[in-house]
Amino acid sequence: MTLSQVPVMAREKRGMGRLFYLLMLLTALIILFPLLKGTLFRGLTLNSIFTFILFAIVYGLREERWVIIAGILIGVPWLAVVWINLRMEMLELRIVSAMLMTLLFSYTLILLIRHIRAVEEISADLLYGAGCIYMLIGFAWSGICMTIELLRPGSFLQVTAEGYKPISHASDLIYYSFTTLTTLGYGDITPQLPITRSLAILEAITGVLFMGILIGTLVGVFVAHRTYNRRKE
Repeated sequence: MTLSQVPVMAREKRGMGRLFYLLMLLTALIILFPLLKGTLFRGLTLNSIFTFILFAIVYGLREERWVIIAGILIGVPWLAVVWINLRMEMLELRIVSAMLMTLLFSYTLILLIRHIRAVEEISADLLYGAGCIYMLIGFAWSGICMTIELLRPGSFLQVTAEGYKPISHASDLIYYSFTTLTTLGYGDITPQLPITRSLAILEAITGVLFMGILIGTLVGVFVAHRTYNRRKE
């Protein structure tokens, strides 16, 4: 029996069990990114986390060969650019890095959604996958914001003691992305262009819709599984 002949649920259940590590790495990235801002160990630490994230993605979502190959074709160039930029600090490399990060996280997001849709019962694996999806949405949007800011500085402004100033660090846009996704919106970072304001609206809508769809999916899976068990009895 070939891999393509293995039942879909068996493959996806096996893959979902590994997503705990991806969830932990994404959480570590959220915590460490702002804490390490401006320190000597920032680049080395964050790049190491990025590397482990790629390994966790391949490890957690491995199934068909093309899935692994596509992830490597996106992830390896991204890691190479990130590590090279650590030494050279070029604007062009930062733009390419932001674009590849957005592409990789979006690709992983699509794969995770496919996993979630195939789950037939509520489990820890399902919750790990849902958590990963939510965080990947935030990181993917932050990658889009980083790309726009790098291409057109001043697209986002932040409030400081001296007044409004341009974004000074990528972690500021990660913070902005997640406060927008959760509709928290402190207002200390504001979009200045029509396109960035439209993106802010879309991200906020995405966050609200995700929670609604997730709750509906969990209820539907629970009811379907319970009904199936009663019929078996």
